[in-house]
Amino acid sequence: YYIGPLKLLSNTSIELSDFVVLKGSTDTIDYKCPVTGKKLALLNADGANYIRISGHGIIDGNGDAIQFKTFNGDKRDHRPNLLVFNESSHIEIRDLTLKNSAAWMQHYYKCKDLRLFNLTVYNHVNMNNYGIDIDNCYDVVVSGGIVDSDDDAFCLKSTDNEGICQNITLTNCILASNCNAIKLGTESLGGFKQIAISSVSIKKTSARSFW
Repeated sequence: YYIGPLKLLSNTSIELSDFVVLKGSTDTIDYKCPVTGKKLALLNADGANYIRISGHGIIDGNGDAIQFKTFNGDKRDHRPNLLVFNESSHIEIRDLTLKNSAAWMQHYYKCKDLRLFNLTVYNHVNMNNYGIDIDNCYDVVVSGGIVDSDDDAFCLKSTDNEGICQNITLTNCILASNCNAIKLGTESLGGFKQIAISSVSIKKTSARSFW
């Protein structure tokens, strides 16, 4: 299924069956919000609660398309993330394969009660190909996943001083990266508290660096 950006509202459940692929549009105009003009991700949630995305399907950002290539420094204005959740709560994403974002794979900002279970993440087609970014979030569990990324695999951020990353658990995961497997920062304005990391294997990435 070839899709453009989707806005997920509260009380939404999406289940992708085996072999189902959602593939992102390569038209950069699709990712510009017609109201605000800001860049959209492929999947977006803003102030939404009780969202569940599950199943054994694939979400493919199509990030290696020529329209998303960067030829002038490290600009990201035309390169959408695969998934962005802002100030949302009670989120569960599980059992999916997420691949080929044009920039960051998934960015969770000021979210509460976030659960990421058994995700397979492969992100090696463009610059800034992070695996998971948790930003000023509270009560987060990431468990059972495999992340293979060109940039940081598991990254905690604190992009403003109005909150902190707190009560974060990373466990039973395999991480591979051409940059950092686990990183706190670079953005560290609010800080980090109660971070628990256990039973994590760090391995050599399966792909050559994009750089």
